[in-house]
Amino acid sequence: MKNMINRAKFTVTVALAACFVFLGSCEEYLDKSPDAGMSEKELFKNFKNFQGFIEGMYTHLISPWNGNSIGVVGDEAYMQWYNPPICYFHDGNYWAWNYDIGRNMFGIARSKNPDYLLNPNAAAEYRGIWYGSWYCIYLANKGLANLDKMYGTEDEKKVIRGQLLFFRAYCHFNIMQYWGGMPYIDQFYEASKPVVYLPRLKFQECADKIEQDLTEAFELLPLDWDEEEYGSYTQGNNSRRLTKFSALSVLGKCQLYAGSPLMNYESTGEKSFDAEYCKKAAATLKKVIDLAKSTGKKSLQPWSDIDRMFFTYDRTNTDVREACLVPIPANTPTIGFTGVMYCMFSPQGNRNIYGCQFYLNLNYEFSKNFGMANGLPITESDSGYDEADPWSNRDPRFDKWVCKDGDLITNTKTDNPLDQYAQFYTGGRHRGSANSLVYTGIGTKKFWDTKCNPKDTPGIATSGNLYLLNPPLIRLADVYLMYAEAVSWGYGSPMSTVPGDSAPLTAVDAVNIVRDRAGAPDGAVTGGMPPLDARYHNDQSKFFELLIQERAMELLFESQRFCDLRRWLRNSDSRYKAITGINFDRDPETGKPVNMEEFLVKNRVVDDRHNWLPLPADQVALYEGFYQNPGW
Repeated sequence: MKNMINRAKFTVTVALAACFVFLGSCEEYLDKSPDAGMSEKELFKNFKNFQGFIEGMYTHLISPWNGNSIGVVGDEAYMQWYNPPICYFHDGNYWAWNYDIGRNMFGIARSKNPDYLLNPNAAAEYRGIWYGSWYCIYLANKGLANLDKMYGTEDEKKVIRGQLLFFRAYCHFNIMQYWGGMPYIDQFYEASKPVVYLPRLKFQECADKIEQDLTEAFELLPLDWDEEEYGSYTQGNNSRRLTKFSALSVLGKCQLYAGSPLMNYESTGEKSFDAEYCKKAAATLKKVIDLAKSTGKKSLQPWSDIDRMFFTYDRTNTDVREACLVPIPANTPTIGFTGVMYCMFSPQGNRNIYGCQFYLNLNYEFSKNFGMANGLPITESDSGYDEADPWSNRDPRFDKWVCKDGDLITNTKTDNPLDQYAQFYTGGRHRGSANSLVYTGIGTKKFWDTKCNPKDTPGIATSGNLYLLNPPLIRLADVYLMYAEAVSWGYGSPMSTVPGDSAPLTAVDAVNIVRDRAGAPDGAVTGGMPPLDARYHNDQSKFFELLIQERAMELLFESQRFCDLRRWLRNSDSRYKAITGINFDRDPETGKPVNMEEFLVKNRVVDDRHNWLPLPADQVALYEGFYQNPGW
């Protein structure tokens, strides 16, 4: 615990050193450079200086894609290259998060070396979730302890306090979703004072403290920084800052997690949804939905333009109209980012440029979550699914985000015209082997399009680093789906609503809104998928199984699946262990797959202990109240 509360005896100078690039430069908020040895009196004296102190905390909104695929350590994907965390986790080695393995454990962890926390030139992802979050909690509490020193308007003091409360709550939650209930550190501990040993709390106890912090943060944070006087310092560059949507969406997610079977079991011993926490979550998430509608500040991204919510290949910022919480992009996106997304060029040139050893295969078994264009899962007898023609008439999200044999994968500027269309059939040009191409016979194209390659966009995977991958941490579609889960389990039915709601929304309605966007006409968010069939309207168990598939489709590769499977107590369920591929030939006349044969790539090694990640052994040995997670 000593390592968490005052791990490196951080001083004011150290805290300032973390305040580096955010939305161009935080120096606009500072009277002097953060590494110039500013005294505490100077640091906290006014809004500009205090906000400069806070800017560094934004780097702790870490994207799970700031590295190699920490966001897909569940059952979504397969990768042969044996360094990314997906490989270790699939082998059951959850200790791997605490290793310092090159640059491949970004997201959950990185090096234990505190120099990475202190170096303003180090990439933000070096901090990781575990060490970085405890550090950010320290900074938040330090800021709160010094808030009375600030001279400024009431609005300036409110937004400073709101941000500090948010970061304290968010960082606790970010740790809790992987490691379980923790001590909730809500005081500033001087580095020179004796260490205070705080016991671990249960998840739900921590969630209650997070609720207090985020409820106040919601009241203090603005809807839009550009509409506030203090936002004028960075007018037009405020779209990624914390707002009321940030506080509410994280709170609703935390409440839903607290009500989920794993967290309820950790807290009470009951392996079921906790209705009261689900009711809380439903009310909070509905508030997000209503606020988005009433203010127009958030809305679903049009289907025809949805790519810009996830990535750009001209190094411009991603679109945030749907984003409730946005991570900070990596400073230097490299081939690791693009390599895990596409790899169709192994026969040409240096594979390190084209990234073939990184390619992220889609798990064929997981791809069965994608339903049919008529809105039914492929498992329904009347869905129209044809095992002999498995890729026809599928959900629009399958067509857009799943890369299949014959799909266009580049424009025409390749060295070899054979590389313009995917050849994933057995023996095909892009079909994998030991070089880790499309080994499973099916890929993904959610985070790239036909221009995202170094032939059509020179510099994208070289020193130009044009490609920017920055999916939201929480987006409005996720809020709708979390609301559907919360309100149905809180009140017992897919047709339930929040009692007394002036604009009632059933769980079914919420799912339909997300589905309606999929495949919508140009510029629209409606007119896509048909609504849920009536057979799912009154059967909670059947509805929930479909909701699991909806989350799998809509949130593919967005770092939700691993936490979802664990919180539902399904990570070790036999239905989610298999990683499979598909062998097939291509019919020369129709171009469709024939002679299809599914094969097992591997079974994920996972049991009940993998519900939580292990805590660092050196830290659980510090005192009795800070115990290791079960099975580790």
